[in-house]
Amino acid sequence: MPLKYVSDLNSEFRTRRHTHWDTQTTMIPIIVQLVTLLMTGGNLVGNCMVEAQTNAGQKFVFAFAENYRPNADPTVLITNMSPLDHAIVSVTIKTPVHGLLQIVTLQGFGHTEQVPLPRDIVPVSPELDMVAVIIEANDTVSVYAINDAHDRSMDGFTVLPVSSLGTEYYVASYTPSLRSQIVIVAIDDETEVEIELSNTVMYKDRNVKGGDTILVDAQQHDAFLLSGRMDLTGTRIYARSNHPIAVLSGNRCAFLPIGVNSCDHLVEMLPPFSQWGRQFVVMPFIGRSTGIIYRVIGGRDGTEITVNSQRMRVNQEHYLEFELAVGQSDFVESHNHPVQVVQYTKGYDADGVSGDPAMSIVPPMEQSLNTVRFPTYNTTKDMQTVHNYVNIYAPCAEMYYGNLTMDGVVIRELVSAEQRIVRVDSSAYCGVGLYLTHGVHTIAPAAQGGESFIALAYGFADMNSFAWPVGLGTKEITCLYPGLDGTQLEYSCSRTLVVQRVPCNMSEVVDGEECKNVDCVPNEYVIYIAAGSAVVALILVKLLSHFVIQRTKPPKQLAFGQIGLKDQPPEIAIHDGSTRDDFLHGDSNRDLSETSKTLRPPSPPPQRRSSIRSERAERMRRSSRTPSPSQGSR
Repeated sequence: MPLKYVSDLNSEFRTRRHTHWDTQTTMIPIIVQLVTLLMTGGNLVGNCMVEAQTNAGQKFVFAFAENYRPNADPTVLITNMSPLDHAIVSVTIKTPVHGLLQIVTLQGFGHTEQVPLPRDIVPVSPELDMVAVIIEANDTVSVYAINDAHDRSMDGFTVLPVSSLGTEYYVASYTPSLRSQIVIVAIDDETEVEIELSNTVMYKDRNVKGGDTILVDAQQHDAFLLSGRMDLTGTRIYARSNHPIAVLSGNRCAFLPIGVNSCDHLVEMLPPFSQWGRQFVVMPFIGRSTGIIYRVIGGRDGTEITVNSQRMRVNQEHYLEFELAVGQSDFVESHNHPVQVVQYTKGYDADGVSGDPAMSIVPPMEQSLNTVRFPTYNTTKDMQTVHNYVNIYAPCAEMYYGNLTMDGVVIRELVSAEQRIVRVDSSAYCGVGLYLTHGVHTIAPAAQGGESFIALAYGFADMNSFAWPVGLGTKEITCLYPGLDGTQLEYSCSRTLVVQRVPCNMSEVVDGEECKNVDCVPNEYVIYIAAGSAVVALILVKLLSHFVIQRTKPPKQLAFGQIGLKDQPPEIAIHDGSTRDDFLHGDSNRDLSETSKTLRPPSPPPQRRSSIRSERAERMRRSSRTPSPSQGSR
């Protein structure tokens, strides 16, 4: 018979038919798991259920990609996000090549430092070795990185902490003017990375065609760059060794859309597939008089999505591209598999207004947060002033009637006629774009509030721009269960994974196909589990009867003299059915010891009951015929 159990027991059950099982050491944890399963009605979570995470953390590992010109100046903005308001956070910045670069001290929550890094950290050719950047703090911080080259070419990205990295990624790029780029950084030793190319790339002085696979063996903090003259969007990157990796992608320089000047650097640090979602809000950036372009990237074949009430399909390693005009908005929803959404600003010539191409990940609404503090990037390396903005997306009820605030002021009170709150398509979500002054800003609900949101920050200067997500959750949404044949079973991390195992007879020879995709469990072990389940069920029924059923019964009345009655009641003479006069006036000759033992008089025999009723009726007739004194005086 089949056996059902939760994913936490996988290590206990995964065995081969000719392995001896020590039942004394394995039954105890199994029974504990079964007790928990029965007590919770089967609603046990899998291994992937962890507390919600954000882009804040204590360790960050990443690298910079090549910019348009070889004179790029890399910069990081580090913000104190410690939950202790007055905590002093010490941050170290180092690389495997340079060693320790700098120690930064952040005084109190929200304190931000803009730290320039050595120029040779940014590669100037895909053939040269890459340099990983390692940032470590003794408390929680957030990190944003800017790759700013002179003569108007920059973009930035939100640096994800090591705790939020994964093993499977899909590249987001664009049709390049110079080259599409992929940056991969290993976090641990013995990291084996598999790269399934969507287009031809240059790697180690060799052209590798699209459709081919590159295998890379990397050690801790190794970083490498792949670049190609074609769009690399959809390239799949997978860490086969199950060690997390950091992945960045974009373009050395790209025109957006194609043929519209001017080109600019594009880069974003990618979230792993496990953090993708199914609901997205897309709105144009304010500060420009032109719209945007966005892409929906598929990670699984047959992904069904709806955009503006139109249903369509996107397959693994493919994408759909859309364009939004000023004043428009889209709600993107996937129905069966998670997707990744990326948003692009257009080039300067699209409207002649300050700005240029930039790229940003659009977080899914499932990754909403309720508090974020982030800095602005104020001045470019060319000493241009950057105008900063933020787009905020939240449920309409929270936008219109809740108390979501920007720097302590309710957002709906900050909205002007030009920056109005708009409903996104026909969804339940609304969005708003706000202008930001230079400094550190906080988006959060008012006191006692619980509003949550997604936020994108961006900035425009003369033929320059950047964009990155600031309200970005990084919790696991899709969990993976490894099958015996190497395949991965995907399931929602918010649900319970129940796996069915087929028991096999250890003594018989079974064809391999008969047990394909399942683990074989010895029959006697199934009997142990069944017996244990029965015992646990009986115990639970007994406990239920004692603690629930017994407490709901009416209290049992105790007779005199029983345990539970503290004081003996006084002796009471109780009528035993003798004559009325004896009962009313008492009889000194009667022994009342017997009558005092009962709680109520016994019922008289039927003949006696009839005579008592007759006597009572006769007395009532006589009294009715006797006139009262008042009647006689009339």
